[in-house]
Amino acid sequence: MSWRYDPSVSSHEYLELARRRHRTDRTPRPYGGEGIFSECFDYGVHSNHVTRLLNPRSWNPTLAAEGRRPRVFIDLYANQRGNIEIRCFGGPRGIQYAEDYELGYFRLCQERNQGPWRNDGELMWLEDFRTLEAHAVRKRSPIAKALLFGFKARLHELVQEISGHLEVVGAMEFHIEYERKNVRAVAFRPNQTDAEMEALEEDAFQRQRKLVSDAVRLVEGHYFD
Repeated sequence: MSWRYDPSVSSHEYLELARRRHRTDRTPRPYGGEGIFSECFDYGVHSNHVTRLLNPRSWNPTLAAEGRRPRVFIDLYANQRGNIEIRCFGGPRGIQYAEDYELGYFRLCQERNQGPWRNDGELMWLEDFRTLEAHAVRKRSPIAKALLFGFKARLHELVQEISGHLEVVGAMEFHIEYERKNVRAVAFRPNQTDAEMEALEEDAFQRQRKLVSDAVRLVEGHYFD
């Protein structure tokens, strides 16, 4: 395995490298996520949620007449426990396009996560990711490094898959820094410039304000007309 992340290597190939190294070294698994070496492991991707997002039944039917695809921003949220959520709705930056989706589906994506149940707005769940990062950075574990590269590759594959069906206006990415052929740090950054992100966030704010204003006028019209 190259000491740097290689974009030509798939997430599955990185996972196989980690499994092979684990069998050879007989070292403890450097990651707390359940089933990391099971055949069904897919880096925490919720395939059923991705399927619903890409299903035209989840989209506003007016989009077909307008000749465009739904817009989406792939956001990321990291909590204090070291878990990371990759989201299409309900992310911390508030960049979402409710008007491009069927209302019932959009509401499901806004529901609160309850324990193991994850709402439809969450596309990928990286459990205990900070522990994996610590093993890759401080302990220089080759297994953790392969898995870290695998997570980066899987997120890229997920965004590419969504881009084939929706208009991805932006997405968060893994950024890995190196020092003497070792991983020095991991950060999550948008794939846009600061100016582009400011424009997206301002647009989201203005659209949200318009939705609230329209809702208020609708209620006022119902009670006072």
